[in-house]
Amino acid sequence: MVTFLHEPLGSAWLSKSQRFTEGVCGSQLPGALPYYCFDYYYSSAIKDGADGLVTSQQGSTGLYANGVDASDFGVVPSINLTTGGQWSVPTYTVTPGDQVMSMWGYHILGSPGPIDQLVGNRYYSIIGPVDNTPGINHTFYIQCTAADHTTFPVQCPVAGAAFTGFTRGGVAISNENNSDTLKLRLSYDPGAGGGYSSPNYAQYGGQKINGLHIAGYNVAHAMSAWDTRGGSYNDQLPINNWDRSIVIPGLPTPVNGL
Repeated sequence: MVTFLHEPLGSAWLSKSQRFTEGVCGSQLPGALPYYCFDYYYSSAIKDGADGLVTSQQGSTGLYANGVDASDFGVVPSINLTTGGQWSVPTYTVTPGDQVMSMWGYHILGSPGPIDQLVGNRYYSIIGPVDNTPGINHTFYIQCTAADHTTFPVQCPVAGAAFTGFTRGGVAISNENNSDTLKLRLSYDPGAGGGYSSPNYAQYGGQKINGLHIAGYNVAHAMSAWDTRGGSYNDQLPINNWDRSIVIPGLPTPVNGL
């Protein structure tokens, strides 16, 4: 759009992409970890998980794009609700204090509907016991507050402890496998050399980082993170291997955030 069509919209979106890439993949926005910036399930801008994606233009476009913070960034995998208020999720390492938001309208297979105790415009904290045993789904609980105890004394018998159960339309629910979604804001990060949470998708992120750099945008921290985390390309897709030394003449002046 920029180099061939000289389309102003291309520059506008590259500017947004630079802020997200440098802010999240380069860890320049508060609360953003590069480990998850290429995740298969990442969600960059859903602000209100309760609207069923109806108001994507009226409230669900997050602040990540203006370089203020990354408060709407997270990963949204399929979640399993077991029994006694326990949740489980494959792959991800969960830490007490991590945050979750209900995303009931997000599931690709459709959703059974909102959960009474988990409103979609608020983050909840993960509480233990947490089990991250390799090879099995990782389990955790969600902490309820004094306000939750007042509204749902049965499911939140002790304020500050874990929800002991959940309801939908007043009816108790449990053993829902792969039918609910929560946006997870995770703190686990293996650090330099630890790769990315979705290694198969990192190649496309690397392509984006290098493309932005070649177009003149500032993604220095994202490139550094890519190099130190052991980012790699699929050798069967040589189109991904962009030469960072390329200079394209005549491009519009890039507008960088952060």
